[in-house]
Amino acid sequence: MKEYLTPEEAAGAYDELDAAAWLKIQRAGTILAGSKEAGRDLAQDAIGRAIVGDRNCPRNLDLVVFTVQVMKSIVSAAAKVAASAKKIPFDDIRDGDLLEAAQKVEQRTAEELLSDEEEDAQFCERVAHLKQQVLTLFSDDDKTRYIVEGIMEGMEGVALCDLVSIDMNELATRRRLIRRRIGQAFPHGWRYDV
Repeated sequence: MKEYLTPEEAAGAYDELDAAAWLKIQRAGTILAGSKEAGRDLAQDAIGRAIVGDRNCPRNLDLVVFTVQVMKSIVSAAAKVAASAKKIPFDDIRDGDLLEAAQKVEQRTAEELLSDEEEDAQFCERVAHLKQQVLTLFSDDDKTRYIVEGIMEGMEGVALCDLVSIDMNELATRRRLIRRRIGQAFPHGWRYDV
């Protein structure tokens, strides 16, 4: 027996998922992509890759976990592409001369480009570390942790309520809890702790 599901087996396994499993995939997609619609597209992309055989699910791995891992991989790859895109220094854009600013980007030395990439990587590393510290504060409460993840992805109001199936009153209560715990963990603000 092969170690991975065939594309046909993966398609059949997706057909057999129950509503709770689909909800987990949907929530993960919403958190990773930042909105329900984008999350739905992300989930479809991940599932499509499994069904056509671009990504193979190990037989010993839960299909929902596999799908979330594929979604994370897609988001990570997209972020790397975006981060590697050349940056146009806004200080160089005067009087709408975008062409001149773009030419200056092309003329930057390898050392300048490497320095920018290192600074970006360090900043991203600090932000990722901070996010993990904040999420750890809510390891005892999955719903609140999902809300925090949603907030980190730019979600608000109704989208957050839909994410964890709560009403606006409960969201307000959980937001107060979030503020309290973060305030206690970072009394001087996050910049001192990064």
